[in-house]
Amino acid sequence: MLEIEDLVLLRALTESAKQQTSLAVFITHVLKAALESPNPVSPPLPNKVEDLIAATLVRVHAIAAGKEFLLSDVFADAAWQTLTGGERKSFGKNFRKAVESNSPPLAKYVRRASNNLAVYVRI
Repeated sequence: MLEIEDLVLLRALTESAKQQTSLAVFITHVLKAALESPNPVSPPLPNKVEDLIAATLVRVHAIAAGKEFLLSDVFADAAWQTLTGGERKSFGKNFRKAVESNSPPLAKYVRRASNNLAVYVRI
């Protein structure tokens, strides 16, 4: 059995979907490229906002189609507290791009709630 960190697996799933290939084919291609490289590159440092978006997208998948939700419904409160103000703003913008640009889109921005939070609907 092979254990893969959840965030790494999610990123692989996301990339394989973008490339319209199976996860197995994507992983095989990435491993071959890494092993055949004469100068292996160290893995990049994790991007906190990207990793949190990936984890949040997993939770969006669990929402029933047609149901409205707030970002706070799918985001872990403890993780939110670790972000700076700038990271939170970046997260909100990147989350919206991620859900709307996914193929097919996962959700759509609907409006701002009375407390100025973004409201999304699961597609």
